[in-house]
Amino acid sequence: MVIVMKAQPKIIPDGLHTGTITSAVEREVLNKDYSYFDVSIKVDGHETEIKASYSAYLSPTSKLGQMLDRLGIKIDIGTQLNTNLLAGKRVQFQTVQRQRGDKTYSNVLNDTVKLYEGDSVK
Repeated sequence: MVIVMKAQPKIIPDGLHTGTITSAVEREVLNKDYSYFDVSIKVDGHETEIKASYSAYLSPTSKLGQMLDRLGIKIDIGTQLNTNLLAGKRVQFQTVQRQRGDKTYSNVLNDTVKLYEGDSVK
């Protein structure tokens, strides 16, 4: 196996942003019995994508279920989520910078991801 060094993470300033969802995938955690649901967003005005991650637990009251509701995606109990429904959606969201050790990362505040409905960030 070959592992390639990637570029340093690009920092997106704290605050409200807009972008377009490029993908939504489930990510399993090795040696654990749970998974995450990652929503990748191409940030307007930046040459980077940022991920909003949610527990892959889906219910009307879970963070994932609430985000889908804010995006206008309704899922009936017992039905499977079609992740293709998210790709291409225009969204607005808020970011904050977090530090881990000597590295700084931009994180999406999960409960702020919602449909973008205009020409200016609200």
